[in-house]
Amino acid sequence: MTNTDIDALARLLDGDLPDEEATAEARELSAFAQALESAARPPAVRMERKADLRAMLVEAAREQAAPPTWMLRMRSAAGDATARWRYSMRTAAATGAAALALSSGGVALATHRATPSDPFYAVKLTIEDIRVAFIGDQVARGRQLLSYVEQRLAEAEASAAVGDMAAARHALQEADASSRAAAGYIIRASQEQGDPTLLELLTTFSTLQRERISSLLPLLSGDARLAARDAMVALARIDQRVAVLSGPCTACDDIAGSSAGTGRARRNRDRQVQDAAVGGADFDMSFIPPASQPFSPCDCVTAPSPAAKGEAAGTSKDAKNAGGGKVDGNKAREPADEPADDPNPLPDPNPPDDPGHEDPVRSVREPVDEVEDGVDELIDDILGKPTPTPLPTPSLPTPSLPGGSPVPDVEVPDIKLP
Repeated sequence: MTNTDIDALARLLDGDLPDEEATAEARELSAFAQALESAARPPAVRMERKADLRAMLVEAAREQAAPPTWMLRMRSAAGDATARWRYSMRTAAATGAAALALSSGGVALATHRATPSDPFYAVKLTIEDIRVAFIGDQVARGRQLLSYVEQRLAEAEASAAVGDMAAARHALQEADASSRAAAGYIIRASQEQGDPTLLELLTTFSTLQRERISSLLPLLSGDARLAARDAMVALARIDQRVAVLSGPCTACDDIAGSSAGTGRARRNRDRQVQDAAVGGADFDMSFIPPASQPFSPCDCVTAPSPAAKGEAAGTSKDAKNAGGGKVDGNKAREPADEPADDPNPLPDPNPPDDPGHEDPVRSVREPVDEVEDGVDELIDDILGKPTPTPLPTPSLPTPSLPGGSPVPDVEVPDIKLP
């Protein structure tokens, strides 16, 4: 290109030269430069999605980190709820990255095949958590979590086949947590909709997963084997809860009848209604605690010790009955004895004013506050106004005089203006 062509191209790019006056080569270069500029400019972001994204993420934070309503369970499970919230969201930074990854097929594809021993496995789990949080229907959310449990078990089987017990343990722990969360969503939807047929999803799921874990147990050792037994405990507890919700509970009927002032046992009463009549809102039927915490099929059955030997091994009578979808009518249906009030209760070793006393409500609430602030900042960064990438300035050829002689440098005198 000559100096005239370069000058014409510059004027064409600035809009000072009409297209018809420029050469064909200059017009082609101008069109190419405009195409590069359009490609370098990020697409416009729909800012109205910012409020929706923040609301969904914060709702998921509150739902997963909210303290249990039952006071006894709240005190024993506050640490687990806080840990689960931090574990499921992985950190506020990872949450923002996952939200951005949802719109990027390349990132999602790169993490799709990550295994528990891969560094991108945490990102994969975070993307799954965000996807679940964006599902509004509780049954659909539970189904999605059940599909993730199947993926986790497949990962555990593959890891155990190559002798990677750490990866198998990680996958089984994820499967345990996801199965209990899925059961909670489906049970809650069944109670709210008054549709006990939804519980059949959990019965079919627990039967299939119990067979897979039983086949996997001989390949496991150490902590991986313990994680598999904990997952079996979760399945047994889900079966027991489903059995109570699917049919009449005579013990609860007797308690409900006596509290209403009548001695008549309501044997044909649906357990969906009994939950509100007997325990009210104090007993959350949708909450399935982990194996390390006590569990009761309903609030008229005394909770056994955490992770009882028979329950963990899957050989107890209750666990066997749970596998068939039934609860022992003589043992599990008996009402628990009301504990007598202690006339001289012992003082609390850690009163609320004691600096060493940890309030379970506060310990759960603080992470939510922190995440709300973190989500706001991250969404502002992700959905903020993008800064276009500047186009590189092309280097122009050095002009030369006829004959190949370079253009001499001419000193320009410094002229002081008045």
